[in-house]
Amino acid sequence: MGGWVYTARMLGSKMKILIMSGTRVAPYIAVFALLLLSNSASASPVLNLTFTPTATAANCKLHAGSGDEIETGTVPGCTSTAYAADLASWISAFDFTGTFDGVDPSGALDFQTAFANWNVAQGAMYGGMWALKNGGDLDLTFNVTENAFADPNLGGISPFSITVAKNAGYVGPDIAQLVWAQALYVSYGTKPPYPTDLNPALHTLDTYSNSQGNTNSSAWLNPCQPIPGQSPGPNNTAPATIPPSPTNPTVLAYCDPIYPFQAAGAMFFDAPKAFWPDESFRAVALLSTVTFVTDAQGKIIERDLTVYNGVDWGFDLSVVPEPSTGIAVMLSLLAIAAIRRKRIR
Repeated sequence: MGGWVYTARMLGSKMKILIMSGTRVAPYIAVFALLLLSNSASASPVLNLTFTPTATAANCKLHAGSGDEIETGTVPGCTSTAYAADLASWISAFDFTGTFDGVDPSGALDFQTAFANWNVAQGAMYGGMWALKNGGDLDLTFNVTENAFADPNLGGISPFSITVAKNAGYVGPDIAQLVWAQALYVSYGTKPPYPTDLNPALHTLDTYSNSQGNTNSSAWLNPCQPIPGQSPGPNNTAPATIPPSPTNPTVLAYCDPIYPFQAAGAMFFDAPKAFWPDESFRAVALLSTVTFVTDAQGKIIERDLTVYNGVDWGFDLSVVPEPSTGIAVMLSLLAIAAIRRKRIR
């Protein structure tokens, strides 16, 4: 399926205009939208999205999960449905409800609740409890590529990537100081024993500790790399400068709470995949800075994760026919056939 190209701009904090290339848009609507954009007095982040919303595969292998479906054997076809990335902040609820594999994320769940869950479970392992702060929106353009993925074994999104560029009049942290942090609401786990159909869903940060032990990459089998900048000197309140993830010789993962893999220029890359038949993934990825606040003796007295704006995104997996549906249809046909045989006799 061909990809679409979208452009979205946030006007203030509430209004958004979406212009989609690849479909027919009434000229006067497009002109009106462009006038609104050009006359916006306030700085506003922009989202440019190159998007392939679905991917399909044949003869898909079902994974033996813990849900209520019969998840063995193969099905004729399967579909990964990606949801178009949108601009987000730390109060953005997880989008795309109604199709989640399990309990839908409620409007009360967002980046802050994911961080709180991570902080309680893992904060002490990474220097002590962390503080989450809101840095507001950065005047950036987010260029996003999001392609649904499917093969007979797995479905998801691959690739999902973001590059950023400063808009005119940008005021904010230096790009070299910006890193990514990502909140999750997902129906499956990414480390052994790779659980599926989680109820409740996994709601935490996407970090090294969340995937530690995963056998698909040596990054999860090696120790994580401490976040740089933890010896900034006395009375420090400046964000750390965090270079791209180190290699030795393969890429190594940064320790929590930031996203494990950082790239030059605040580029973001992910490629989440899950087993068939029906897992779900929701994420909010935000640009961030890390600050190790110190006292007059240079001792760290506070660890701050300051989050700015970013994007939310996600996917759902489905198969044709659904295992439970296919079995119900088969049983119905057998029952009808039995009734007919009885009548003939």
